[in-house]
Amino acid sequence: MAVAVNEPTKRKKQNDGENEKVAKKKIRSIWVKEDREERYYKYEKAECDIPFKFMEVLGIDDAAFNSIKEKISHKIKMADTLMRQAIPAKLKLQVFLEYVSTGSTLTGLERLFHCSTSSMSKFIPEVANAICETFAEYIQAPGDESEWKKIADGFKQSFSTENCVGVIQGKTIYSRNWARYSKDTAIYFWFAADTSHSLVCVDIGTCPTKGLEFARSNLAKSVDDKSVSVPDGCYFIGPSGVQLDKCIITPYISQSEGMLSSGEEIFNRKVAQISEAANDTFNLLRKRFKVFDNPVTLAPESVVKLLKCACILHNWMQRIVKPEVCNSEEVANAQSPATGSELKSASGVFPAPGSELSSGLNSAPGMFNLIPSYDGYNEEAVLRRYVLTEQFVSESTGANQPTSVNWNII
Repeated sequence: MAVAVNEPTKRKKQNDGENEKVAKKKIRSIWVKEDREERYYKYEKAECDIPFKFMEVLGIDDAAFNSIKEKISHKIKMADTLMRQAIPAKLKLQVFLEYVSTGSTLTGLERLFHCSTSSMSKFIPEVANAICETFAEYIQAPGDESEWKKIADGFKQSFSTENCVGVIQGKTIYSRNWARYSKDTAIYFWFAADTSHSLVCVDIGTCPTKGLEFARSNLAKSVDDKSVSVPDGCYFIGPSGVQLDKCIITPYISQSEGMLSSGEEIFNRKVAQISEAANDTFNLLRKRFKVFDNPVTLAPESVVKLLKCACILHNWMQRIVKPEVCNSEEVANAQSPATGSELKSASGVFPAPGSELSSGLNSAPGMFNLIPSYDGYNEEAVLRRYVLTEQFVSESTGANQPTSVNWNII
């Protein structure tokens, strides 16, 4: 004979008992256990024993550190409560500088500063935002003509080049850890540097892993729409992958060896010599901030903030803390970044068919009639490069008068 069991009633009583346990929430008697209290919250006592390295890496002293802290402390400081002591603004800044300058992991910083990784992952971007807002003036492009003239005088003194106001260079930074956010995510870094190894213009953002062409960058758009107000007659030196433009002079390119004339080769050597200013600037930047070599495990958007903040601090140290100029030998020891690569996107510019310049070039001995049509052609840019080529050839030959240059069109 079957026996009926009223099972739903038992389950109901069991569920009621579980709900009563959930309702009776345990009242917290202490905020942190005593064995962990010294580890996380006695910051002033533990600070004396912290062997941080950021001052040595960045080359700053206590006065420079305190100068940063005094300007941003009101933006990153939290109020103490009865239950816990807030993390001091000084410790937050120390953790941030150690993080971006040494490339340490959050786990390593937790053992060093006695601060939890969850707390550091929250306040590190906050410190970066505070620095970017407070020191924004050190990353802005020159506003008046006198500032541009000061940059041009530096290139004239160092390379005997008139009206050059910066060297443009681009890098792509990629980390395998970003695959969890997106399989096709990287960070582009376009910048213009001067002879004092300061950053004149900076453009940082996310892009596909193949990189971002200069023509699609915000820096190129700012130059085109005059947001970066380059004075008339002044120009940037750009790599071969950048489009020749009115304000950007690039080296001659050849699809095969032996296609460039002697004058064009002299021009390319001079441009390569001037471009060392950008290479030295980037090497010095990487030497100070290892976050460029190791883009850590944060999301790409957070890394963009860190890199922008690193550029601001770099300019601040170059102009305020260490105004002296570092030469190539001081930054030559820095190795190429394992996660970065130079952007390359070949795009040639040719004289317009039928123009006076193109007809004169085709009539020269040994020239080839290989001038394709190009919609974005800028005749003023080609003429400016032609004048610079004559100038560099005259300097190399020691002649006082400009020497005619044989052109090869490729």
